[in-house]
Amino acid sequence: MTLQNRTNHLAGIFLVLVFLISPPAAVSAEDVVLMLSNNNWPPFFFGRESDTEKGIAREILEHCLTKMGYAFEFKFYTLRRMHHYMEQGKLDIAIYSYKKSREAYLIYGQEPLFSAVYRPIVRADSDIKISSISDFDNYKLGHLAGLQYSDEFFEYTMKRAKEGTLVIMPSEEVVLDLLLKQHIDVFVSTDTSILYRAKQRGILDKIKILDFEIRTSIYRVTFSKKSKSIKNKKDFLKQLDQCIRTLKAEGHYKKILDKYR
Repeated sequence: MTLQNRTNHLAGIFLVLVFLISPPAAVSAEDVVLMLSNNNWPPFFFGRESDTEKGIAREILEHCLTKMGYAFEFKFYTLRRMHHYMEQGKLDIAIYSYKKSREAYLIYGQEPLFSAVYRPIVRADSDIKISSISDFDNYKLGHLAGLQYSDEFFEYTMKRAKEGTLVIMPSEEVVLDLLLKQHIDVFVSTDTSILYRAKQRGILDKIKILDFEIRTSIYRVTFSKKSKSIKNKKDFLKQLDQCIRTLKAEGHYKKILDKYR
């Protein structure tokens, strides 16, 4: 081997070694398209229910992710599929209330996005009174598939399901229709969502929300632990939290809320 060939050979080996030991380039925001769940849950998300309305939570997320420089895509999934995809990492971001068991597959942000109160919904002319979970025993109970409420009430719905006395439907809109048609006597949902739906449909005088509180839930942004889109998920959520705080402090958050009242 000539001196020139030997020099070229050594230079080639050096370049290969440099390539092998050099750390991979960091993924920038421009390289990532974040996948987010878009539920049917007016006025927070509109999923497939509207081509024009986005919803409170989606508007906030779009504003902050755009400001942070990330591309994103919202896709509709049923609640059950959303849970499954967040566990698998096929979805990056979804909005959840806190449950200890969810820490196995979710990383929670700290700043509340919104809160919601779960209460029983009945027909306006109903004389049903609910002051404890056992009071539901004598009534035809509707249930939105995938909704978990409080731990105690969720266990109660599972018991009713095993007994064959729970009417399970794929959407809140269908459950509301069943109530008005007297196929069920009562169901539980968030008062904000039901009031919004009833107002839009002109049926506020047809329903009644009872005072009994199943649960008050605070919803935050969560990131799937198995997602590969963002390496430092906690730092990402800190930035997103700060953006939400800024929206609140500057009054933009309230303007979004007021649009859906």
